This record gives sequence, C-alpha cells and structure tokens, in this order.
Amino acid sequence: MRAGPGRDSESGYALMDAMVALAILAVMMGLFFEVVTTTLAARRHAAESRRAVLVAQSQLAVAQARRDLAASGQDGALVWRTAVEPYPGQPNGRGLEQVTVTVLDVQTGRPLTALATLRLAR
Repeated sequence: MRAGPGRDSESGYALMDAMVALAILAVMMGLFFEVVTTTLAARRHAAESRRAVLVAQSQLAVAQARRDLAASGQDGALVWRTAVEPYPGQPNGRGLEQVTVTVLDVQTGRPLTALATLRLAR
C-alpha cells in the first residue's frame, strides 16, 4: 500500500527538517544560557563593587573624625587598608594629609576600589 512514487523521499525531508530545527533550538538555548550567566556575573560584580565602595567611604569618615586609625581590617569578605601620607604641596602651617583607603577581596587579594581624601594634619 504505497501512496505514490515520491512518498519515501518526502519522509526523509521531514526528518531532516526536524533535525535542523533541533539544532537551531540547541544553539539558541546555548546563547540564552550564556546571556543569563554573563548577566548574573555582572550583577555579582556590581554588588561586590558597591559594597567595597561603602566600606571605603565608611573608613574615610572614620579617618576624618579620628586621629588614631587602624591600618587595616576586615569586613566580611572584604579587607581594607588605610594609608595616611603628607600631602605634597605648599606647607601651610599644619599642612594636609592624604588618607587613602584600599578595599581588597579577601579570597583573591584583588583590589576592588580605592578612595582618597584630604584632611588637616593634626
């Protein structure tokens, strides 16, 4: 019970069409997975950077209020270091000091941010 002479060749094309459609679907799913992974990594990096800036700003505020600063410390997964150096410029009586806070990732030691400010030398 054959339908006609061209029937077998048409079923082969249908199988080929299905395989091409599955290949296209697999490529699209791979691209979607890559986009989602990249987005999540960017969000994690942004949150980490935001937290590092907040830690640095907090330590700069402490540096403005107090003379005796801790040289370093840890806040969760972040390590911060404070450096106080004379500000290079014209001496003007008491002078200025440059306070720099560097925040690093505790696991990798990679610097995340560094903020600096000036204060009157005491």
